[in-house]
Amino acid sequence: MQETIKNINIDLLIPFENHPFKKRDGIEKEELKESVKESGLLEPIIVRSFSAGTYEIISGHRRVEVCKELGIQTVPAIVRDIVTEAIRELSDFIRSYNSVFVYLLAQKKGKSNLNGEKLLKSTIASSKKRISDLDKLFSRIYEDNIIGKLSDERYSRMADEYESEQKELAVKVAECEKQLVELQKQTVDMKMLYQGLSEFTEMKELTPLVVNKLIERIEIHNNEKKHSHNKVKVDIYFTAIGLFDVPTEQELLKTAEEIKNRKQLTDKSA
Repeated sequence: MQETIKNINIDLLIPFENHPFKKRDGIEKEELKESVKESGLLEPIIVRSFSAGTYEIISGHRRVEVCKELGIQTVPAIVRDIVTEAIRELSDFIRSYNSVFVYLLAQKKGKSNLNGEKLLKSTIASSKKRISDLDKLFSRIYEDNIIGKLSDERYSRMADEYESEQKELAVKVAECEKQLVELQKQTVDMKMLYQGLSEFTEMKELTPLVVNKLIERIEIHNNEKKHSHNKVKVDIYFTAIGLFDVPTEQELLKTAEEIKNRKQLTDKSA
C-alpha cells in the first residue's frame, strides 16, 4: 500500500510501550547513525495520532533514537494507524471467509503442515531404527570376525559400509528434526495469530500484547524518487503467514470456485 509522508517534530514522538520490534545496537546502530548523518533519514517511521498532539511510534524506534543523538529536530513519518487497519482487514476476512483463507494459505505454503509433520516424524523414527539396527549388525560382524567366520577383508568392507550409512542417516535425522521444529513452530504461531485476532476483535484497539502476537515485522520501501519522500510502500508481515494480501472480490469469487471444483473432484475419487 502507498502512504503519504509528513515531517514531525521529534519531541512529539512517544515510544510504543513494550513494542515487539527489535532494537539493534552495536555496529548496526553505528552504521545507521553514519547513514543518517551523511544523507538524512531516508526511510520514514510509522506513527499514529496520540494524545495532546503527540504521535505514538509504531515502527522506527531505533531511527528516532539515532536522530535524537544527532540533534535532528524533525523526522519523516507516515501518520496513520496503518497497523490497526491491516489487522482489522485481515481479521474481518478470516472471520467471514476462513475456508478461503485456509485454502490460500495452503497454496502459498505449497504443502500441508499436518502431512509434512507426519512424514517427518515417520522418517525420523525409521532412520533412528536403522541406525540402531546397524549398531547390532556391526557387533555381529565384529564377533564373526573374531571367531574366524568372517575374513578381515570382508569385515573391513562391511564395517565401512555400515559406518558410512550411519553417518548419512545421522545427517538426515538432524535435518528432519530441524524441519519438524520449524513446522511445529508454525502451528504454534498460527494458534497465536488466531488468538491475537480474537483479542483484537473483542478490544477493537491495538495493545503491545496484541501486536506481539500478530506482527512479525514491518518493512518500508522507498519509491523511485528516494529523496523526495512523497510516497512509500509499506509491507506488514503477520505471525505465521508472513505478507498476506486480502483478496479482492473478483479474486475471492475465483478462489471460491477453485475450492468448489476441487471438492467435487475429491468427492468423485472417494
